[in-house]
Amino acid sequence: MTVPRRPALPASPETVVLTAFESGTLHERTMLLLAATMGLRRTEIASLHPADRRERVIRVHGKNSTVRELTLDKLTYELLIQVEAEQGRDSYYFPGRFGGHVHPATVYKWLKPHLGPEWTLHSCRRRAATVGYRATKNVYAVQQFLGHSSVETTQIYVDVGAEDIAAVAAAASLVSARSTRHVAGLRPEERDDIDDKGEFLADLASLTSRARIYGLELTIR
Repeated sequence: MTVPRRPALPASPETVVLTAFESGTLHERTMLLLAATMGLRRTEIASLHPADRRERVIRVHGKNSTVRELTLDKLTYELLIQVEAEQGRDSYYFPGRFGGHVHPATVYKWLKPHLGPEWTLHSCRRRAATVGYRATKNVYAVQQFLGHSSVETTQIYVDVGAEDIAAVAAAASLVSARSTRHVAGLRPEERDDIDDKGEFLADLASLTSRARIYGLELTIR
């Protein structure tokens, strides 16, 4: 029996994330970046400690006692440095009222008013996954980034749009060489951004390859 693939869940829109960032405190902004940029779960955000940071690399303690190391983006790194400057490196980044670190539910409670009724920390995590995938096109890297045990789980987080799928065909297309249209009996494509030199070299390479099929060697003088 074939199990239908579950569609990706929606990610927090850029406008929502930016608005939340502008309205938050230092600690709330840092939490938001850890979710929306670094893709951390709220349990991972709550338990993050300065001892886990080594320059731009942060050690994240995830599900089932797994540990992954992530390279911080510049903005998240600088905000973590600000938090450390404010409260030192001995306590958790987000300390609890009675010692230890805040409860994961508190992380949700702090950020939810800034995200509005429709969006959550987890949709911010999906934002990190989707934007990261669209920039790299590497679902396996996104899997490791999020700390998933299988790529099937990652697919639920990554919203692959029609433009991503169309880009696959565009990248594989032979349309860059004029000779392909000629061979197919089509008129040359009219474009404003034609690279004459590049297309000439592509056509020449195609013509040279075809000549060799018939045992001919072309010499350019």
